[in-house]
Amino acid sequence: MDLNDSFECRGVRGENGEATAGDVSSQAGAEPSRRPLEDVFLEQLHRRCRRQIKLNVGGRYFVTSVTTLSADPDSMLSAMFSGRHKLDVDEDMSVFIDRNGDAFAPILEWLRTGLVPGSVLDNASERRAVLVEARYFQLEALAGKLEEAEAENQPMDGCDAEAHLLDSAIIKLNVGGMAYSTSRTTLTSDT
Repeated sequence: MDLNDSFECRGVRGENGEATAGDVSSQAGAEPSRRPLEDVFLEQLHRRCRRQIKLNVGGRYFVTSVTTLSADPDSMLSAMFSGRHKLDVDEDMSVFIDRNGDAFAPILEWLRTGLVPGSVLDNASERRAVLVEARYFQLEALAGKLEEAEAENQPMDGCDAEAHLLDSAIIKLNVGGMAYSTSRTTLTSDT
């Protein structure tokens, strides 16, 4: 869906060719003033926040709603789309955010569902990239979950690491001519 259609932004060209939209002044008989099309778009955006909005995050496009982007009221995204801040709107009426688009997809999923995608939790480099963006956008609950997952996946140090290596080392057995591979942990378990 084109944002021009969804927000009913209809522009005319100003003297220098820049997109503008007429705004009738409140003074009787006054000539209409001109406002940049971006201002009209933002005004319409905040009036119809349940409608779709197109985002360009680092060159990757997303379609969502201002309601979703405002799911965490203490976040930067909520503040960005509150109407208090000027947004960078592209020619195609998508809102440009100069951040990591690949890391933004899991953030958008978090805002929609409150869940961190499993692929993010399982992949250390992806988890760290999303954590950087979560901190940037001030999504504290998401950052906390990612930091927790990061702490759980930290390598052990000192004697713990050595013991872990010994316990998880593969032991090869030849039992009656049959070759078996197992770990010390498996061999010494009670079950």
